[in-house]
Amino acid sequence: MTTTMMMTTTTMRMRNGALIVALALVAGCSSLRLDVDHDLSADFAGYSTYRWATRPPTKDGGPPQDDLQLRRVRDALETELDRRGLAPAGAGDPDVLVRYRYDHGDRWSPGPPASVAVGYGAWPGAAVGYGVPYGYRYATAWGPVYDDGPIVRPVWRISVELIDAKTERVIWHGVAEDVVDRGDTPQQRAERIRLAIAGLLGRYPPRG
Repeated sequence: MTTTMMMTTTTMRMRNGALIVALALVAGCSSLRLDVDHDLSADFAGYSTYRWATRPPTKDGGPPQDDLQLRRVRDALETELDRRGLAPAGAGDPDVLVRYRYDHGDRWSPGPPASVAVGYGAWPGAAVGYGVPYGYRYATAWGPVYDDGPIVRPVWRISVELIDAKTERVIWHGVAEDVVDRGDTPQQRAERIRLAIAGLLGRYPPRG
């Protein structure tokens, strides 16, 4: 094997290894949720250039919140769009407009489960029981499972839209959502943004 072939093989292995690690990190972020949708009639092979679209105002009409995070979102988008074959349009007309947004909200999830058992035991008469988290067996039959109450967690959300510059129609839309961690360092916040954008744009162009 020549030196050139060995270097090429090593480079490919390093790239594949980096990709596997990145995908594992995205998968390992259990609190990160991704949702992507696209226009079934769009010809994504025809898009190669983009320009930033104007960000919509916040609900109260004020300026966008958290400019630090917005800049991190834009930096991550620039990197991932380039990897997907989309380059800045420069002075020419773009194929797509890229619009993004960063804001906060709440995530609701069920609380700890509690079980209720209703049935007949080995003795005459009905038996009723209650317990957590899997119930306490007073009878031979198990009843429905109830929640103690919902859990509400603060989350941040990133919304990304690709808009056909000619038709002005949204052709691709992605949303990333993750739980807010007040203890994150600036480096950790930037990394979580990067992983979220990599996860979203990893589904562009659509494969089916």
